[in-house]
Amino acid sequence: MVGQGFTIRSALDVMIGAFCIERDYTLLHSDKDFAVMHDLRGLRVWNF
Repeated sequence: MVGQGFTIRSALDVMIGAFCIERDYTLLHSDKDFAVMHDLRGLRVWNF
C-alpha cells in the first residue's frame, strides 16, 4: 500500500485487517487505516 501512496500507521492494524480479509469477516471500526484497506484490498468494514 505504501507503493500506492498510502501508509498504515500500525502493524497491529495490518494484522487485524489481514485476518479479516482472509476469513471474509466484516470489521467494525472508527480508524482511517481500515478505510484504506477497504479501498485497496477489499476489507469489509462497518464504520461508526
